[in-house]
Amino acid sequence: MTTLDGTSQQHDLGGGFKISAPGVIGDAVLQPPAAGTTRRSGGTAIDSLLVGYELDDVAEIDLEITQLAPASASRGGDEIVIEAPDLGPTVGQVMLSVDPATGLLSWHVPEGDVVRGTATRGGTQRVRVGK
Repeated sequence: MTTLDGTSQQHDLGGGFKISAPGVIGDAVLQPPAAGTTRRSGGTAIDSLLVGYELDDVAEIDLEITQLAPASASRGGDEIVIEAPDLGPTVGQVMLSVDPATGLLSWHVPEGDVVRGTATRGGTQRVRVGK
């Protein structure tokens, strides 16, 4: 579990995933799929959607928000920024966000080009999500 402190500081979630969430106070938890699979079998509508469109679930980031504060320009804006490992040039990546209060689903595509890594560390994809 990673504690979000309302600043624009980038927090390491593990597994190559990072989050910056200005104005958000709470916790973030990275949950990879069950060992040996890239699909969840929870039987939810989202699980059915992923299977129906042949999308693999690489990871889930659960946000437990305890407080939202207006983000100021000095904290880096008001968007949540997720960085995820790049899966290579032949694999497209998208992020699905779910508002548990309303059930609203939103698709997000990575911005621009992959942030290239080094010989020992692969590149990353960056996705911005408005609060």
